Amino acid sequence: MKVLDLQVDGKRLLEDFEQEIEKNGKLNVYASALKIIEHSANGFRLPKTKFRPIQDTGLKCKFYEAKKDDVRVYLFQDPQGRVIVCGGLKGNQKKDLKKYIAIVKDYLKHKP
Repeated sequence: MKVLDLQVDGKRLLEDFEQEIEKNGKLNVYASALKIIEHSANGFRLPKTKFRPIQDTGLKCKFYEAKKDDVRVYLFQDPQGRVIVCGGLKGNQKKDLKKYIAIVKDYLKHKP
């Protein structure tokens, strides 16, 4: 299964998060979270402590969270593959989830 990045108006939503992670010296942790997503896309079953579905999102697709230490990466299931929306840190989970679920809802509403 493919792993894709969501783009809005030609910009990857992950860009700002990746810059923040680089400044914080957590690129290795972020890379590990991306590796978890790759493993899940390749059919490996992973513990919920690393990769879990987010329930009750109101979305018409599956929405997931990949976790490594305090880094979170959020993605959803699309017919084209698993689409990464963006990332965040553990302390911002509730705010991030609301924001990213709204982005996915908008994407799905406007998707051809």
